[in-house]
Amino acid sequence: MKKNTIIIAVLIIIITAIFVTLARNKYKINKKNEAIDRTKIPVSVTTQKAVLGELLSSSNYPATIKAQNEANIFSQISGIISHLNLELGQVVSKGQVIGEIDTRTLVINLQIAEAAYKTAKLNKAKLLDDYKRAEDLFKHKAGTEANMINAKFSSDKANIDCENALHQVKFNKQQIANANIISPLSGIVNVKNSKEGEFISPSMTIGSITNISTVKATAFVNQSLVYSLSIGQTVNVNASALATNFSGKIQYISPKADANHNYQIDVLVSNNGTVRLKPGTDVELQFNTKSSNSILIPILALVADRKESFVFVIENGISKGRTVKIGGSNNEKVQVLSGLEENDEVVVNGQINLFDGCKVKVLNK
Repeated sequence: MKKNTIIIAVLIIIITAIFVTLARNKYKINKKNEAIDRTKIPVSVTTQKAVLGELLSSSNYPATIKAQNEANIFSQISGIISHLNLELGQVVSKGQVIGEIDTRTLVINLQIAEAAYKTAKLNKAKLLDDYKRAEDLFKHKAGTEANMINAKFSSDKANIDCENALHQVKFNKQQIANANIISPLSGIVNVKNSKEGEFISPSMTIGSITNISTVKATAFVNQSLVYSLSIGQTVNVNASALATNFSGKIQYISPKADANHNYQIDVLVSNNGTVRLKPGTDVELQFNTKSSNSILIPILALVADRKESFVFVIENGISKGRTVKIGGSNNEKVQVLSGLEENDEVVVNGQINLFDGCKVKVLNK
């Protein structure tokens, strides 16, 4: 009996010790899992103040070179091409005759029209004499008024017929002149669609001419940049394929944004050097701008993992998040269009640990 009592007592002690140990371990685990209230722990940061100053910045936009002037070659009349001096790569001048439509039928039509005009002139002179004679007889009571009126009508009609015949002569001469195929532009032939002996009409393209003495590059810039640009402003044009930089000038700034809120900018580049840009070449346009009296902050102040431009400012030792609208920038500074005032203290290092309302310790004070 005494032995059983001892065994039971030992078991009770062991079970009690196990429960105590488990309870102590659970307490320790719960302590470790408790969230630490860091709102009272200052986060170390470095700051700088927003300043009012001048920002020299550059913005790069991709573009593709296009010809400033290019035109298609057409014939003014329908017919068979009797002559065509047009080859790919050929240099032509504006107004140069580069071909001709067969004019044999047109020449015959002109000869017929000239003969008809000659006949009309003779008839006009004859009927005018008849009218003058009838008028004279009527004045001397030797002819009737009806004869005079009929003679006047015939003379007037002959005059109109003569004018129409003359117009027909001029029309046929113009048709023959229009048989010449004229270059509409000075440049280089880059497309040839027709050859001698083929029939063409005014709606058919004979070829194309491109003038690359001046080329154009078009970019679409955002609204923060477009207000800093002006017509005639110099733009750097970088062509990586040529390892060469060119200089251009802004020719056009769109007065209205597109569906993406971007503005079209056309830059003209003069091809007057030994290396010439060709249409289709990919380039990068570098717009250099200067903003005066702008709120400036270090570019490091921008929080990287936000959809919108965002910074932290320090007010009375507490961090406060601000959404800002930014403009131009360079490698060090960024222009703030709205959201900050001069002398606002912005965090430039340590933002990763910050949240709105966090206590901070400014290390650079």
